[in-house]
Amino acid sequence: MNPSLQFDVVAGRSYAIELAGVGSALFTVTIVVQALPTVAITSGATTLGPGQTTQLSATVTGTPNTAVRWTATYGSIDATGNYTAPASLPAGATLLDTIAAISFADPHASATLSIALQMQL
Repeated sequence: MNPSLQFDVVAGRSYAIELAGVGSALFTVTIVVQALPTVAITSGATTLGPGQTTQLSATVTGTPNTAVRWTATYGSIDATGNYTAPASLPAGATLLDTIAAISFADPHASATLSIALQMQL
């Protein structure tokens, strides 16, 4: 029997693992430390008007699965990172849309980016 235990850790903290019910005086404990994935977003534009688009890109490191799920607060974003601002905006208002890229490999790994949405002058 090879029981397994997996949990997330925080850098700089200490953890104790207690073994109970071991039937012999000699046993082996193997500890594998693996860095969690990290996500970064880059964008072509930081300010957009109604209906304008920009291409975003997410870079995922620390895992072979580099796919992300995109979300946006006001506009829309497709699976390839193509972001479209809302077709209409309140007159005179500037909104900040928060776009997130969330790792499929680990939903705790994500990045956000803000794009200013404003009426064209």
